[in-house]
Amino acid sequence: ITDKNGNTLDNSAKVGTGCKVTDQNGDTYTVIVNGDIDGTGEVNATDYLYIKKVFLEEATLENEYLTAADTNGDGEINSTDYLQIKNYFLGQFDLYA
Repeated sequence: ITDKNGNTLDNSAKVGTGCKVTDQNGDTYTVIVNGDIDGTGEVNATDYLYIKKVFLEEATLENEYLTAADTNGDGEINSTDYLQIKNYFLGQFDLYA
């Protein structure tokens, strides 16, 4: 498993959006953690603040980070995604239920 920069992860490191997992056959997969738009392996204040910027069109996301930000899976970043990440961060919504 490597991080988003291609560095091998330590056994105790969190696996987050953008990490690459290579199986025993040599096939590589990109990890997407719903709501984890900064690739840290957890949904925290950084994700909440970043999706707010994306929602306000002050920032953009691409590839797996865009997919991770689209928490409701409708193909666009909108108020629902923003509120789901915000409420998850505040402990009022479960992104994974």
